[in-house]
Amino acid sequence: EIINNGFRKELEDLDALEYPAHDLLDLNIYSLPYAKRKPLTATMTSRGCPGKCIYCCSWLISKKFRTRSPEHVLDEIKFVSEELNVKEIKFWDDTFTCDRKRVSEICNLIRKEDIDISWVCNTRVDAIDRSLLKSMKDAGCHTICLGVESGDNQILNFIGKGINVDQIKHAFIIAKKAKLKTAGFFMLGHPYETAHSIKKTIDLAKELNPNYASFNIVTPYPGTPLFKMAIENGWLTTLDWEKYESTQYPVMSLNTISRDEVFSLFMQAYRDYYLNYNYIFKRISQWRNLSDIKSDFRSFLGLIKMINEKVT
Repeated sequence: EIINNGFRKELEDLDALEYPAHDLLDLNIYSLPYAKRKPLTATMTSRGCPGKCIYCCSWLISKKFRTRSPEHVLDEIKFVSEELNVKEIKFWDDTFTCDRKRVSEICNLIRKEDIDISWVCNTRVDAIDRSLLKSMKDAGCHTICLGVESGDNQILNFIGKGINVDQIKHAFIIAKKAKLKTAGFFMLGHPYETAHSIKKTIDLAKELNPNYASFNIVTPYPGTPLFKMAIENGWLTTLDWEKYESTQYPVMSLNTISRDEVFSLFMQAYRDYYLNYNYIFKRISQWRNLSDIKSDFRSFLGLIKMINEKVT
């Protein structure tokens, strides 16, 4: 029997929670394409996101932004570093730098304790500045993952992203000036998307030239404003949740572009970005040790496997 107890009130004091039991995992088996060292682990230092993006899963839980204190975050970093010999952390917060002062305090504590840790985080292009990026770099951050989503200002406005293409370009410029690597997240097949707007997104990815580019097909997850919109407009082709995955064939049939064309452009985006001599040469030129070679080779094989599976 399904019993609905309603919505629970958001937990305000996240410091009251224990951090994840990293010690119960075999951390040596995990990897990320942009990871610098191993073993690595992952954690979150905040919940919620004040952004209004219509596709975001944070609508399903809570949009209210709440954080762990810098001291609580530092305790976890020290534990995984000193007790588990973890060398790298991925901060999976929706917008890690939403509270810039807090992030600066975390960075100051890492430097003060002289912790040997490198890390990666996710954030928005309008939630960073030069001073903050320098502080992050000095505290061990080596890659910053930025949500771009589209290269078309009208699409960005419609999906509630609250940014424009000029802001996107500026964010990548200052990140690179801070000597941080970048990962760009791009989405194809938004409502009212056209082949032209998708090509603008792919062209923007090439212009930004991040170290890593992740292309995904827009997927209307239940509970999001996008899902409600898709229901109201009759865009959904299935309610088989196994098909609601952002690298699979689109589950929305839009009036402005066919699903076949969205999927074809999705595959083209990966081929154009990664399978060209300029990118391959750039990756090879950045190799510094055997670990870099192994990581890139593993990522390359994964890309080829994905492309072959999608084609077949």
